[in-house]
Amino acid sequence: MSGKGTDCELLAGVSIIYALADPDTGDVRYVGQTKRPRRRLWLHCSASNNRSSRRLPSWIRGLLAQDKRPVMLELERTTEPDAAEVRWIAEYRTRGAQLLNMNDGGVTLAQCRRSPCAVTKGKRQSPAHRILIDLALGVKLLKRLGRDDAAARVEDKRQAALAAIKRLSKRVGRARALAHINANLASRAVL
Repeated sequence: MSGKGTDCELLAGVSIIYALADPDTGDVRYVGQTKRPRRRLWLHCSASNNRSSRRLPSWIRGLLAQDKRPVMLELERTTEPDAAEVRWIAEYRTRGAQLLNMNDGGVTLAQCRRSPCAVTKGKRQSPAHRILIDLALGVKLLKRLGRDDAAARVEDKRQAALAAIKRLSKRVGRARALAHINANLASRAVL
């Protein structure tokens, strides 16, 4: 990543608007926002392993197959990341950049509803969704480290959680089931 500082040097309330660029051509392919740039780049690269057909993970997967990584460029530090992200996406689109962003940036409920990338950005997630995503990422990490026994145990826990959600959903409906589970998780302070 080019730019100033590390993840822990950001002031409270300050976010970074970043671009992911092709390491060979320097063409910007994605614009996003984060408070923790190194972790966000790692998440982009690890999410590309899920064999998603979405454009950004597919592009990163292609780079990783060539032993390359996207270059993260810091565009701006701001206390208003949604507006800045929208502005930078619009700027690059007017420059003719072939962005892989699924929406125009910022956080709006309409965008989160139609954009699966909101899950990877950590926006509009319930506690249950975050736990299931963390368990899935844990399985992948353990498999990479060669800890198949531990990965199997974590996968069993993830499957058990999914089965519990499914059973409760049949009884009370999916929305009420998730609300119940999220309230229970919040009361236990698991997060």
